[in-house]
Amino acid sequence: MTRVRLLGAGQHLALSSGANRAPVAPPVAPPLPSGLGDDPRQLMERFVDLFYRRRQVRAAFESCVVRTGFRDHDPSRPGGRQAAIEMLARKLAEPDFFVEVERVFLDGDRAVVHTWVGSGTDRHQRLDLFRIDAGRIVEHWGFDETGRSVCAHSLPTETA
Repeated sequence: MTRVRLLGAGQHLALSSGANRAPVAPPVAPPLPSGLGDDPRQLMERFVDLFYRRRQVRAAFESCVVRTGFRDHDPSRPGGRQAAIEMLARKLAEPDFFVEVERVFLDGDRAVVHTWVGSGTDRHQRLDLFRIDAGRIVEHWGFDETGRSVCAHSLPTETA
């Protein structure tokens, strides 16, 4: 079982989990808790749980990412929120793909999720930087140590 503890500025979220366990079918996402409001800590707790642990990409986006104006600066992904949902859902559904959250850093309106990702024997580190505004994720940058998706430029802002 993964334990999550979010800390304030200058501290990090510590997660621990069993090594190399096969993914378990994720449960259905609970409804968005009332009072989530503008708290970046609660937002990232929910996003990390839904997206990385449960692999519920659509639920993570629906409850944590703005509906219009989302900017994804990762050139390995097509532009726009819906395209990101579809591509990420396919990737996370691959049977041999794994993602292990190492740390989550939170400082003001920015959060960084440090993960180990891969499939088979391919294992590498990834950093995902998120900007939060009014209680929702509004921007994302991805950095991959393999160089396959290092942020090089900005993709257009989604308008609808």
